[in-house]
Amino acid sequence: MGMSSYVMDSEEQFINSVNLRIDQCSTVGELVNALTRDNCFADIAHMDAVEQLEFVEALWIDSQIESMDDAEELFCERVNERIGECEDIGELLETLEKDHSMLLISHMTDSEKLEFVEELWNMFWQNYS
Repeated sequence: MGMSSYVMDSEEQFINSVNLRIDQCSTVGELVNALTRDNCFADIAHMDAVEQLEFVEALWIDSQIESMDDAEELFCERVNERIGECEDIGELLETLEKDHSMLLISHMTDSEKLEFVEELWNMFWQNYS
């Protein structure tokens, strides 16, 4: 068995572990705690801690979203929750990257993401004034 096949098998095992626990959790934090308690992160020890958390969050998001429209709607909600705290679009984009909200629109190209965030930024501040 080659290394890449071992990594794929261990990631599949981790995904199975997530799937067994995800319905019992109401937040991604609860899911992370359950996976930690049951030592499931050993299956993806080849990833660094940030990659592990991003992987869990991506699996969480996938479980919560039934369509791209749902993903974009959730993304808009997250933007609206954060936009008032940001001085400019760059700061908003940084915030959305840090909290992994950008994963919700990963189906878009980088230029489409930027255009979408700019549109939301302009709509928010138009309605604010």
